[in-house]
Amino acid sequence: MDIIIVFLVFLYGLFIGLSKVKVNNTRPSINRPNWWIKPKNGNLDIGVWSHHKNSVGIDILNNSSNISGHEILDKLNGYKQNNFTFYSDKILKNEHCDNVIQYIEKNYDLQSDDFKLEISKEVLIKLIGINSFQNLSQLFNDRIDEIKIRRVKSTNNVINFHKDHALKTLQVSLNGDDNYVGGKLIFISKDGKVHKLNRKKGSLTIHDNTIPHGVSKLVSGVRFGLFFLKQRLI
Repeated sequence: MDIIIVFLVFLYGLFIGLSKVKVNNTRPSINRPNWWIKPKNGNLDIGVWSHHKNSVGIDILNNSSNISGHEILDKLNGYKQNNFTFYSDKILKNEHCDNVIQYIEKNYDLQSDDFKLEISKEVLIKLIGINSFQNLSQLFNDRIDEIKIRRVKSTNNVINFHKDHALKTLQVSLNGDDNYVGGKLIFISKDGKVHKLNRKKGSLTIHDNTIPHGVSKLVSGVRFGLFFLKQRLI
């Protein structure tokens, strides 16, 4: 009988001890690099429109300076391969650009200054045709993990200089720079040169995640874009 009582007391003590053990279900904090930007809606890879006061290179983005980009390279560690390609000619036809814009406007929530929507390959093919989709895919020449479309209306904001979380990005200008004031896509190459692009409707850029880039102040008008993204696997 004494042995049974001792055993029951042991089990009771074990139960009480386990009940006091706290299980930590919280995720460990992650030290993000200084170029990692977490926008409000969770999108990481196509920039955040804001005033970005005092951010590196803000004078360039506010169209008030043409200084060297070396300070930006230093801040963002941009002295690597630093690759971008600009296809200045019209790659995507006007009618296909217009089809995508119409799709954006049809799905626009009528409230957002910066409206982003992820679409499937099948939807994009319906809008631009299989041949144009294959042409963009061949130029991208990589895995397409996400396709996003974007509508930004002017609020006198900029996209600060940053490096992308996505490994590779293709961006099509669905309406040219002549349709709005400001909103210039700017790259900083590894030699510190500032490349302020003049983009036509249907032109595109492709870049990796080593090159700092931003967008100058969008003063007036509406800016539309199409994006292919190759994401990190983890």
